[in-house]
Amino acid sequence: MTGALAGLRSNRALTPAEHSGVHGPLPDLGPGDLIAAADAAGLTGRGGAGFPTARKLAAVASRSGAKVVVANGVEAEPMSAKDLVLLTRTPHLVLDGLRVAASAVGAREAIVCVPAQARRPVAGALAERDDLGRLRTRLAVVPQRYLAGEETALLQHLDGGPLKPTFTPPRPFERRRPALLQNVETLAQLAQLARGRAGTRLATASI
Repeated sequence: MTGALAGLRSNRALTPAEHSGVHGPLPDLGPGDLIAAADAAGLTGRGGAGFPTARKLAAVASRSGAKVVVANGVEAEPMSAKDLVLLTRTPHLVLDGLRVAASAVGAREAIVCVPAQARRPVAGALAERDDLGRLRTRLAVVPQRYLAGEETALLQHLDGGPLKPTFTPPRPFERRRPALLQNVETLAQLAQLARGRAGTRLATASI
């Protein structure tokens, strides 16, 4: 098996050593390198909207002020398990993507949003990381309900509001604290691109 699911274990998350053995070290990229790689690969968001990832990264990178990267692992699609598989079996690949995305946009804060069943493996993976440096990262458990993973609904929930979409500006990157929201599969793909590899899109169901 290749790509994001390489080396997958059937009943547990990959350890840091196993993850490194499968995927190799995460290189340090220069400013703009990840955005250029995402653009060249034609990577689009894996959360459903299909928006070009490079444009999203560039929009947040161009903003001033304190920025935050949000890893969105709250699936709302019926019968879809791809995000849960990534979070519970290969969380370090998602965290790699979080790290390189934060570096690309100049963010110092990150939030990993997960359903309750992914809390333990992701919390364990975060505790195992010593390379996130100044990226302050916290875990947020989000109710898994219809539209919970929609960008504006998730941001509103993280700000203490109702878990409902909003349809008025500002858009996430236009907020006072510009926010980059990426589906966890997109982050896994960014981690692959950072290593010079193009991943394959995961099936949305029956994983």
